[in-house]
Amino acid sequence: MTLFRWRLDRVLEIKMKEEKAKQAELADIMYQLAQTRVQLLQKQRVLAGLLNEIKAKRPKDKLRSQQIFLESSEANDNMIRHIQKKVSQFEQEEARRTTELMEIKASIKKLQKIRQKAYDVFIAEQNRRQQNELDENFGLRIIRGRSQKLISVVKGEL
Repeated sequence: MTLFRWRLDRVLEIKMKEEKAKQAELADIMYQLAQTRVQLLQKQRVLAGLLNEIKAKRPKDKLRSQQIFLESSEANDNMIRHIQKKVSQFEQEEARRTTELMEIKASIKKLQKIRQKAYDVFIAEQNRRQQNELDENFGLRIIRGRSQKLISVVKGEL
């Protein structure tokens, strides 16, 4: 029996390697997104902590602290906006990579389905050939058996 060889096996292998690479890229993007979100939360917590500290101070100490906080608030706001922008970019990149990964997975699934159909056809053809061979051998045995009888009948008449 011959081995099954599908001409698109190499394409399927390449697609599967591409899928693994895209999964790794997606995991990297998701990690960066998580890190950036943590950074954003930390900045927001620091600012919330500073505001709480200012609220807890006595009125005469509060004024100076509020002034310092307001002076640095523009820089803090810019920093938070920058981090939020990075989060948004990572989310967009994550969505794009996820879409690419899903397309590759769909392609792999189609190729595997086509491969399975080709394998089923191959097996059916092998079974048909084997049955033809068995039928041919059986037919030859019958012909040999009849020819032996005919020879023995002809020898018996001589």
